[in-house]
Amino acid sequence: MPNITPEARDEVIGFDPFGDIVIGRNELVLLRGGWTDRNGTEYTESIVDGKPGPLNITITSFVPQNFRMSLNAETRAQIVRQSSLQ
Repeated sequence: MPNITPEARDEVIGFDPFGDIVIGRNELVLLRGGWTDRNGTEYTESIVDGKPGPLNITITSFVPQNFRMSLNAETRAQIVRQSSLQ
């Protein structure tokens, strides 16, 4: 980046003093793997089973679907449909 001053190169944009990401209201953070965090956890560049990476989904439990849950979902959908017509 030849057009950036040395002072600007030293400034860390988007991080607070604790290293947490700070974003503004109209900003979107895109993270990809290939780096190690301050705790030594390595994030892979691609999806590798059992390792943190660019996409991490952890399923901790399953919620069984029962009649009452189905009825509540159907009622909620009807309310949303009716309110969108008004």
